[in-house]
Amino acid sequence: MTVKELVDNVTKFEMGSLGYCGNRKLIFEKNGDERTVRCEGFCSVSSPEEFEPRVLSKEEWETFFTGIFGECEV
Repeated sequence: MTVKELVDNVTKFEMGSLGYCGNRKLIFEKNGDERTVRCEGFCSVSSPEEFEPRVLSKEEWETFFTGIFGECEV
């Protein structure tokens, strides 16, 4: 499977971080043509706006995942 094929088939991807400001997880989801990213978790220094889901364009989605999977040589 190529990186492009992998990116085309991603429907959900989660990545988390644990640090001094809390425990957070970014959740990327694709449902049909809609692509979103949202944050779950706790951060003691964040404002509530940081936790609002964001709609991603197809180009943003492809650029992000091509970068991740390409750099990791998946």
